Amino acid sequence: MWRKRVGVSDSLPPWNKEHTSLQALVANFCYPRNWPSTAERESIRKDQKIYLTFGIHPRLVGLESEMTQQRWLRDLHSMCKAKNVVTVGECGFDTTDHPPAKILDFQQQMNR
Repeated sequence: MWRKRVGVSDSLPPWNKEHTSLQALVANFCYPRNWPSTAERESIRKDQKIYLTFGIHPRLVGLESEMTQQRWLRDLHSMCKAKNVVTVGECGFDTTDHPPAKILDFQQQMNR
């Protein structure tokens, strides 16, 4: 039942736990209010198999003040320089076919 809901083909071979190993994990954080603290990020980085991505979901842009958005951008810029951060994720370029100008402006700022 679950396989049909998420669109997984029944023709795929079954998952074999005995022949599968986890090589790495990417943790994506896209809601600034839920970004892990500095101490939490340091703890996560101790595991060399965990890589981090940070972003700002576009739906948040219209909900926060310009000052808050600028603080998020500064924090994002700083976090992206840290060890085990591999990319900026969940920027929301696919949020809509015709995104509002405010979202487009914010996305351009993220890319600087």
